[in-house]
Amino acid sequence: MAGPGPAARMIGGMRLLNRTPWIALALAPTLLLAACITGAAPAPSPVVPMPEGVVFTQLAVGEHHVCGLEADGVAVCWGRNDEGQLDVPDGMRFRQLTAGRYFSCGLRLEGTLACWGRAAADWPVGESGTWAMVSARGYALCALDADGAAACWGSIAPPPEGPRYTVIGVGRNYGCGLTFAGDLECWGNNDHGQADWRDGPFTALSVGWLHLCALRSDGSAFCQGNNYYGQTQPPDASFAQVVTAREYSCGLTDEGALVCWGRKGSPPAGPFTALSSGRYRICGLRSGGDAVCWEMTGGRGQPLTLNLSPAQALEGRSFDQPVELFPWPGGGLAVAERRGAIAVHAPGTPPRLVLDLTARTAAGGERGLLSAALDPEFDAFPYLYVWYSALTGDGSDATARLSRFSVVDGRVIGGGEELIILELRQSSRIHQGGAIRFAPDGMLYLGIGDNGLGRNAQNLQSLRGAIIRIDVRGASAERPYRVPDDNPLLAMPEARPEIWAFGLRNPWRMNFDAEGRLWVADVGHGQEEEVSLVTAGANLGWPLLEGAYCRGEQRACDALGATPPVATYGRDLGCAIIGGVGSPPNGAYLFGDYCSGRIWRLEEDGASGWSMREIARADRQILGFGRGAGGEVYVLTAGGPILRLELPP
Repeated sequence: MAGPGPAARMIGGMRLLNRTPWIALALAPTLLLAACITGAAPAPSPVVPMPEGVVFTQLAVGEHHVCGLEADGVAVCWGRNDEGQLDVPDGMRFRQLTAGRYFSCGLRLEGTLACWGRAAADWPVGESGTWAMVSARGYALCALDADGAAACWGSIAPPPEGPRYTVIGVGRNYGCGLTFAGDLECWGNNDHGQADWRDGPFTALSVGWLHLCALRSDGSAFCQGNNYYGQTQPPDASFAQVVTAREYSCGLTDEGALVCWGRKGSPPAGPFTALSSGRYRICGLRSGGDAVCWEMTGGRGQPLTLNLSPAQALEGRSFDQPVELFPWPGGGLAVAERRGAIAVHAPGTPPRLVLDLTARTAAGGERGLLSAALDPEFDAFPYLYVWYSALTGDGSDATARLSRFSVVDGRVIGGGEELIILELRQSSRIHQGGAIRFAPDGMLYLGIGDNGLGRNAQNLQSLRGAIIRIDVRGASAERPYRVPDDNPLLAMPEARPEIWAFGLRNPWRMNFDAEGRLWVADVGHGQEEEVSLVTAGANLGWPLLEGAYCRGEQRACDALGATPPVATYGRDLGCAIIGGVGSPPNGAYLFGDYCSGRIWRLEEDGASGWSMREIARADRQILGFGRGAGGEVYVLTAGGPILRLELPP
């Protein structure tokens, strides 16, 4: 790792070629998740704490990291370092910094660009001339040259040729700039009206995930785009700077006071001299150059409800990204973590590693070890199954892999020798799905995401966006699985016979209840999260349907004949559903939300079919649920303890 060299920050006010003095610009990065778990976030590397006593002139907020620029142009970064986003190149000095999801970039004193982290390998930014300013978000980066011409790299549509801008910003698959006349011009994704043309004049611009805000010459704010949390409804006030993130916006008054709207949480009092925002946090600079960062996620920060408490069997233990929990033969609870390891935990004893795939597992995006399950007839079939992102070739690529491992005397034997059951090449790092579940009939079910390409979900020649059902009891290298004779699509020659249901986006978690019904939680795109009871041959409707929301013409949605969801919720309650477990009595089903930490109980209601009731709320991201040997319910959270849920009557 390179030593602490320069890195850059995203500031709200910076001078640009003497054309637009002190433009207020938020170059914040993006979410996850978007709602892509989204599934879940990648396993974090050890977190580097914020440096103490450092005086900054700029700040740049990434998704899980922050960079600050000192007066001499040296950059210092802290937070998570999943893909080298903290590893500032030695000896460089910068005049501006920006940060995306797993990368950071700096505009050097001579005007060239340098990036580190994921972008350093993906984009030839260092070969592209000199630049006047840069802006990043998510997996995208844009820059303006000295004449105001724009160039972009990563997951964003190319900017139009010809226009010249004084400032530029990046959102989720779209970009925007202010023309020399002060008009707002955007390109790319416009599903929420965030990329609509607007006549100016505007003097400043901040582009968020699915919304943006701009300042007029009188300091009033104008916002457009996604408004699930009121983030495009600014108060009647005059601002010197405005910043936007995924679900909130903030303005800085001339006096340095902070005013926020949307899903804003409880920010500290000012005064501040500049702001920079990211997915989960906002950072401000005090007059002396001190950096102050705080959470801005609304639903978090609330105390745990009384029916959530640290699990006694795992008391005092913290986990980065736990994705599965289940009883282990011989006692204890097995916890699978996204980094690629499975360990057994028991009271009073240190964790016992039973499978280590960390050297084989790809990280980044929504990849990693995503699911694990024991054969329910373990005495006769002593096998452990895992679904993970396996490194291939030189380690730069990965494939989604379902594998089997033999367990002897309570641990995997042969140094983790695996029988590969199924492999699917990963075309992107998102929507991997990933839930291995055995049905009461002994068949293995696997929920697979669409890998970021919605049309996969309606393509019956693809296993993406589908739930598959296979028989693995007689698996061998020559015949790793058998297709059951009663699978629903066997009579359709154009369909993959493994498919049991299809039309899913990202079924991060699913479970069979005591009655043998399959509950599936499918993560939405931007409108609705859904819970469904899925039966053989069902079409869940994605990408035309998102929950009960029709994304196209209504007659086309009706023609699908899709299975309707049992329950849905919108962005006012969370951002990504996390499927849970069945919970007697009354055929209840438990599930939660990744972002808000809310936990609901879904119960059959004779009058209306189903009723959904919030029963608990965690103070951190929820990644999954598990059951102990006695039926107790556990809640898996990111970067903290595993919690036990005491069910209300």
